[in-house]
Amino acid sequence: MIFPNNLLQKLSNRQLNGEYRTLISYPPNGTDFFSNDYLGLAKKPNKYETQNLITRNGATGSRLISGNSDLYNETEAFLAHFYQSETALLFASGYLANLGLLSALPQEEDTILFDKYCHASLRDGIRLARAKSVSFQHNNYKDLEQKLQSINGNCFVVVESLYSMDGDFCELKNTNDLCEKYNAYLIVDEAHSTGIYGTYGEGLSVSKNLNRVIARVHTFGKAAGSHGAVVVGGSVLKEFLVNFCRPFIYTTGLPDISLLEIKNAHKKMKYADEERRKLEQNIFYFQSKIKSSQFSTQFIDSSSPIQALLGEKSFLKEKESILIQNLILVKAIYSPSVERNKERIRICLHSFNTKNEIDGFFDFLE
Repeated sequence: MIFPNNLLQKLSNRQLNGEYRTLISYPPNGTDFFSNDYLGLAKKPNKYETQNLITRNGATGSRLISGNSDLYNETEAFLAHFYQSETALLFASGYLANLGLLSALPQEEDTILFDKYCHASLRDGIRLARAKSVSFQHNNYKDLEQKLQSINGNCFVVVESLYSMDGDFCELKNTNDLCEKYNAYLIVDEAHSTGIYGTYGEGLSVSKNLNRVIARVHTFGKAAGSHGAVVVGGSVLKEFLVNFCRPFIYTTGLPDISLLEIKNAHKKMKYADEERRKLEQNIFYFQSKIKSSQFSTQFIDSSSPIQALLGEKSFLKEKESILIQNLILVKAIYSPSVERNKERIRICLHSFNTKNEIDGFFDFLE
């Protein structure tokens, strides 16, 4: 095997630290407490006729060359309407959407202020940007304001509406008001709120009358049960990204079947009121079980589908192993995905989980 010694050492260090990642296939008959399929829509078959609308298997090129189509334009218009925005621009994944948006929009003379707990895809986009970037303490609006006070020029504030590891919410109205006070622009990643919150699953931002939001990112690989992502905003935002967003410009477009699946997923999501209601019930029941658990103080306080049990690595590995052996599928999350000493078992709740399954989780956890 030919491979650089310093890279082999990095792998070895990760193994020694108990942070080595491997690909695992989980039993298909296990109880799902780890996927982002919050509403179970990934498991629901499409009921829409699509075959006669498919004109090509692949997009054949980037959208600025041969990859665009009427179906592409129709899908983006559909998504703009769904997310109550002027325009929409599709990407192949949430990672690419965040990478493209953050690397293109802020310029060299600008500043990016981002929540310390922002997702890796946002951080990677920020690293590629030419702008100066500074983090602020998680959901700490005093710290955000202090940093806003010292900035000259354009400032972009980057947050998630629902954070993927702690399951807590950004106070979007407070953040928006600070952006208004200091003439900053707000970017909101709605990945984990899409499908769950809003009248039809359009996320948390729409109903809050946020006047400083320059862009929202909605991803489809979670509650929508599909794949891909969209950046929504004003017409000038779309024009700018089409001209300057490298992950968009130099990527082959999505095939017709993916575009149709994205529309179908949103149609299912729009009418998933019963699933959203069941999910809320399961969150409430899970919280009631936490209160009577011997590990109650180790759970992060969360009223969302994302729950987390903190502990030392040995404790987490033991509990993860016991749960999986009993076909209760969970995932322990270690550094660098989370900070050291904040490792956790991340639990995702779903509309399709039953009270018996939640009881079983706590029975084997104890």
